[in-house]
Amino acid sequence: MENKNRFALLRRYFALLFFLALCYQTYGQGHFHIEGKIIDKANNDGSFVMLELPLANKMKKGRVKNGKFTIKGKVNFPERCFLSWKNNDTEMVLERGSYHVNITGDSINISTNSYLHNTYYQNFEKTDSIKQQLWRSKGDDFLTLLFMSRICELSFWQYWDDFWSLPESTKKSPLGKFVYQRLIDDLNAQKSETYFSTIYSPTERTKMLTALNRKNHAKPVAPGHYYIYGTVDNSFAPDKASLYEGSTVTIKMAYHGKPLKATINKYGEFRFKGKAKYPQKCYIYYGGTIQALILDNAEYNLNIRMEETATDGLRYIGNLTTDSHIHNTYFDWSIENKKALEQMDSLRDQLKTATNHEAQQIRQTMSELANSIDSSIYEKCKEVSDKHLVPLFLLRLYNMSYDKCFPIFESLPIEVKLSPTGKYLQKTILSYKNAGQVQYKLTK
Repeated sequence: MENKNRFALLRRYFALLFFLALCYQTYGQGHFHIEGKIIDKANNDGSFVMLELPLANKMKKGRVKNGKFTIKGKVNFPERCFLSWKNNDTEMVLERGSYHVNITGDSINISTNSYLHNTYYQNFEKTDSIKQQLWRSKGDDFLTLLFMSRICELSFWQYWDDFWSLPESTKKSPLGKFVYQRLIDDLNAQKSETYFSTIYSPTERTKMLTALNRKNHAKPVAPGHYYIYGTVDNSFAPDKASLYEGSTVTIKMAYHGKPLKATINKYGEFRFKGKAKYPQKCYIYYGGTIQALILDNAEYNLNIRMEETATDGLRYIGNLTTDSHIHNTYFDWSIENKKALEQMDSLRDQLKTATNHEAQQIRQTMSELANSIDSSIYEKCKEVSDKHLVPLFLLRLYNMSYDKCFPIFESLPIEVKLSPTGKYLQKTILSYKNAGQVQYKLTK
């Protein structure tokens, strides 16, 4: 008797586990479940209730049986969609969760605990300014897209900043791509042959170029690939431009590898794409300007514009942005230590024309400053989680010491040591094995 009770208890336990797993499969992992009733005297069995997802270009349907229907499936991102039966339809926000529908005559009523659906449905007929206030106060990324998609005249200048501040995954959702395209359409409607002329400020032109760059690579960057999207703005002095259609932009590797080249097209755009087996320090050459970057499997945007500076006169200046963690960490350190690095460059220049007595004092100051910078580099090497950064930072040392650097190199993962930067670092460290410590390199 006791065994029977125990067996019955186990059966209930496994039945409960099965039920919970079924619920998870149905309502978790982005699944939705729509249950509905049709309250009508007529027999509607065999008819269909349709669910249209226009942005995903999909149509789902639920067959009516005994006055009830069910529609279920998976949705990766919240979407605006339409539920219809016969000649009646209603808009809804579809996301993970459950929905209950009652259809009576011409009325389709939806009840759900979806925050997005309820907030959107209560406010979608309000004025555009109120919608903007709502999405800014609520702080929900998809609510922002939902309200933007309802605005009749979606002005690029009025709404681009709100859109661009959204997370990348949200912007790449079907709804994000839809809103993005509408913003670009509004921008293109304002374009003319002189749309990059001086009637726009440099900030406005950068915003427009960033938006148009985005249009040309709407697809997500493939895993394990890098993409560099570049634009050239010659509007400051078009008659003195040295970068134009047919001009070449070149990337040279700092330590190993063949140069990469891209040609500027008639729209002032150029592209680099490929695979980076290892992160590498590189230099981009364009119009007499050299710009450093860490080439990694990531997305880069480079906006080049012509400007006149007090020291260099007319020249090209590039604004580079990227989602590469390695690039940003490496150059953030340079920004944090900008004052000390500039001081070292200044002392180097002074040393070239100094007398023997002056040179002795300058070298002493350089030695103290170099020790301070190197201490910061060693600390950074301990902090970084991605060890591909360690060789990049160690190669910036002013006082390269075999005793200090070789143990750090030996502790690195094998894939880092075998990378071009790792091999170059190893060669550099070993060259100092018998030299002890090399004092403040005069070139960097």
